[in-house]
Parts: sequence; C-alpha cells; structure tokens
Amino acid sequence: MDGGKTWKQVNVGGSVDGQTGANSFRSDYETRVDANGRIYGAYVLFGDFNTLTPSIVQVNHSTDGGRTYVGSAAFQDATGFLNDKEIVATGPDPANPKQQNVYVTWVRIDNSNFNQTIMIVGSTDGGVTWSKATAVSNATEDADQTQFGQPSVGPKGEINVSFMDLKTGAIHFRSSPTFANGAFNFGPDVTVTTVNEMMFNTIIPAQPNRGIANIPRSYTDTSPGAHRGRIDIIYCDVAKGGKDPATNEYLVHSDDGGKTWSVPLKINDGKNANSAFNGDMAIDPKTGNIVAAWRDARNDPANGKIDVFAAFSQDGGTTFSQNTKINDKPSSDVGSADPNNFLEYDGVDNFNGTAYFDWSDNSANLGGFKAIFFDTRPNGGVLPGGGGGGSGLPDDRFDPNDTSERATLLGILVGAQQFDNLTINHHPSNGLPDNDWFRWTAGQTGTFNANITYQSPTGGDLDLRVFTLVPNAQGTGLTLVQIASSRRRGTGLQSIAVPIGAGEPVLVWIYGFKHADATYVLKDSIT
Repeated sequence: MDGGKTWKQVNVGGSVDGQTGANSFRSDYETRVDANGRIYGAYVLFGDFNTLTPSIVQVNHSTDGGRTYVGSAAFQDATGFLNDKEIVATGPDPANPKQQNVYVTWVRIDNSNFNQTIMIVGSTDGGVTWSKATAVSNATEDADQTQFGQPSVGPKGEINVSFMDLKTGAIHFRSSPTFANGAFNFGPDVTVTTVNEMMFNTIIPAQPNRGIANIPRSYTDTSPGAHRGRIDIIYCDVAKGGKDPATNEYLVHSDDGGKTWSVPLKINDGKNANSAFNGDMAIDPKTGNIVAAWRDARNDPANGKIDVFAAFSQDGGTTFSQNTKINDKPSSDVGSADPNNFLEYDGVDNFNGTAYFDWSDNSANLGGFKAIFFDTRPNGGVLPGGGGGGSGLPDDRFDPNDTSERATLLGILVGAQQFDNLTINHHPSNGLPDNDWFRWTAGQTGTFNANITYQSPTGGDLDLRVFTLVPNAQGTGLTLVQIASSRRRGTGLQSIAVPIGAGEPVLVWIYGFKHADATYVLKDSIT
C-alpha cells in the first residue's frame, strides 16, 4: 500500500482454498491485478501430496487490496493427471471493453504417458466461476511435451497464448479473438522461432541442481503508445552455434497479431560468455515502455555468483538500454544442496513510469536460506508530454561512466585533484538513474582521500564508495572489492580516507541514495 516500503503477510492457504489436510501442498504462486484493482493469486494445489489428488488450479481473488481473499478452483482434475505452471492474465472482454476478464493457462500432464497439454480457462465474473477447460496445444505437440504456456490479453480483448514444444525446441503462438459463452476460438498455430539449444533442467554453474530452461514469456502492449497491440516474447537461449552455459535473454515481437515475428534481439550486454537466465518482462500500460529483468553471472569469473540485471526500452523492444544491476550484493547456490536453487520465476512489473522488481536473494548467506528482496527503478520511459524521471539536471562532461567497466580513467594519482560541476541525474536520453565511476592508479603508498560536497534540488543525498581490484581465486581475472564507503544522511558531504599501496588500482563510485539527483564537487588526493 506504500510502494513497497512495508509488507504484511496474508494467509491464502487452507482457510481460503478449503484443502486443510495435513498433506495438502501449494506451489508456483502467481499474482496479477486487473484494471479495476482486483487482485488475483493463483497456484497449483494438491489436497494430498502423497497421492497428488485432487490436483487443482486455484485462483483466489481480492477486492480490498490483498487484505483478504476469496477462493475459487479454476480447474480440478481426476486421478492420473498433474497440473503445473499456472500463469494468469487479465484484460478487457472482447465484446465488452468495460468488463475485465481473467484467464489462466497451465500444463496438464497425463501420468500414464507423460503427454503434456497447454490448457486455458477464463472467467467473466472476476474469478467467481470459470469456463470449461480448453486445450491450446494440439495432440502432436502434446505427445512431444509442451510446456510454459503464457497468456496475455490484447487491447481488443484478444487472448494470446505462447508455449513451447520440448521435443522440437519450437516456440508456438495462438490467439483467440473472442471469448463468448465460455468458449474460446483459437486461430492457427504459428511457430514463432526455434531455439538454438533446447534447455529444460539444463545444469549451469549458477543453477547446479535445478538447472535452467528456455521459458518463453509473452505479453501484449495495451498502452496508447506507438506499439499498441504489439506482442512480445522473451526467452532464454544460446547464440547460434553456441552452447550452455553461455546463455542469453532474447526478445521477439509481432505487429500483425502473431502471424509473423521479428528476428531475435539479444537483451543482455555482458562482455563475457557467462550465463543470463530466468528472464521476464513487463510493458507499462500507460506508456508502452518495456522493462526486462533476469539473473546474470557476468560479474563472477567462475560463472556461479549471480546478480539481477534489467534493461529498458522506449521503442517497443526494438532496442534496449545499457543493462542496470538491481541488487546490491550477489547471490550464489554454488555447492548448495538446495534442489530448487533459484527456481525459474522472479517478479517484474511496470506501471506509470516505475519498474518494480522482486527476487529471491541469499547474498547475506551465500548458499544458504533465501530472502525475498524488492526494489524499484524509473522505467526508462519518456512519459507522454514530458521527459524522463528526476530533476532535469544535465549529464556532466564525464558521462557515460555508469559502471566500473566504463569508469572515467584519471591516470596516476599523486598529490591532489578537484573536479567541479559534476552531476548525478536521471539521464535525459533514457530517464535512467546516473552512476559516476572514476579510476586511478596510486602513484605512491599512503592514504587515499576522497570527498564530495553536493547540493540536491530534491533534498536527497549522494553516497560514496571506494573499491580496488584483486586477483580472483582462480587466478583468471580481477574482482572488484569495496574498501571504504561514506553514506551519511542530510550532511551534504561524504568523505573517506583509506590506506593504499603504490600501483594499486582505486575506483570511486558516486550515486544517488534512493535515486536522488544532485550537483557535486569531487576532491581526491594521496597523502
């Protein structure tokens, strides 16, 4: 209720879904909010996990902001079938745009032959009652094992569904222009693209037990922007001729209702061949701007420690911004016995100029218990009638120097230096928050001193951190290590003094606390 500052846990278990047995089991929780503010929480449910019966696709709903929920079984199966990986979408009814419908897809698995069918149901009364289940994939694909069904709703109420054939590696798409009297009317099955490497439970260093998969996820632009109606699909793959664990996140789009699709566009911009995986995206319904987010091991030479990265697009996914790291410290399950590692899905949303992220994180205890983290960023978009976020301060003469790899090189440091008229802003070109990195080589042994004095037009603070580079454990490269920081509040000044050795690299990172903007003066010296 307060933009993610505080959180309250709400029980949506047996008291809501009615399955109160000691062996009941719930998994794969998914949340969506419709245009009227109605919240849906979906999950797969087993009344008895030992027998896997009944196997239920549960979709609860809330009309009071998530404080309480009313339960509803969208689908309940007979013995011999297992239902998994439910995904929810909301949007206008095809015949009545003022009415919000809700749809859920999942994979129905026949335990007798392991055939896997993508199913869908819909509701026109806010998830109180549900239509008869309809198969989206066809019999041949089912025998080949289909997975990762994902619905989205277009601006005219059309119901779009993507899914994947695990035998052929093909990503498929179908669309139903209508949903009348509980019946869908799906058109032709279109092959979107075929991945270069079919991945399912594919082991990589960062996911040593659970592995990763291609996991295509599709969304439709319902904004009033230039790409209204465009369908986007994000998925994980390797480059042509490549092989895991050198995985990337790619995006394809269609502007003709899914009949034809663009050439895949690589989103992650890491300079090495480390893994990027578990991607997802969201389209701002107000602006049409896109945010994509994923797990990324680019900062670990051993390809095991992972960060959460994001990229932003203002042109419907035709191009993406420089990647931005969202988390503060890396997580790792290298050597962990956890069979699930970081699973498949993290959260990302995008609304009215702000991108929202949540993810599981064990940075405080690598290989150990995972906590849920949350953060926000300006979504990189230009809102109708105005520029990006922030105070309107311009870039300074050293921009772009937003990462340690792009740090401004200031040579060998002896004596003292001063740099005036610097800024931390939201870049006018894309609305993203600025980070300033500077790098020196110590010209002598002594104490490295750095201080910034700043003024913020929004009343915020800047933070100052200092790093050096040390050889990694494998002896194959260098690792960035923090050696000092200053993060005082309300002083207009940050300063550090730290011992340094002759020839040692020194890097300074300056950024806005909670994305504050400010003008500042940087002074540095070795004494």
